[in-house]
Amino acid sequence: MLKSAEEWHKMANAITSVFDAIRFQARLIEYLVKAADYPYPEICRIEQSLLDLISIRQGERNLVTYKNHSFRSVYTGKMIPPQPKPYMENTDDSLEAYLGQT
Repeated sequence: MLKSAEEWHKMANAITSVFDAIRFQARLIEYLVKAADYPYPEICRIEQSLLDLISIRQGERNLVTYKNHSFRSVYTGKMIPPQPKPYMENTDDSLEAYLGQT
């Protein structure tokens, strides 16, 4: 167990970017889930979604506009349709507006 902890500590100290941090967290969660025999098959899809999200946010340097992009659902694998309006301009949160029926 000590050897394992030392290995994880070494990997954590090798992190040099936000992308490395996401990959490290994904590997750590995967390790813990397997050790606990807990089903969690979406970890690779979640990891990729986070990497995509960070790439978009870094490219735009904007904390809000990433919500204007479509992302793939980690549960269904389907692309989520883009919003009809930019996020900050969308003030109608009704079901009809969400479903594009207005």
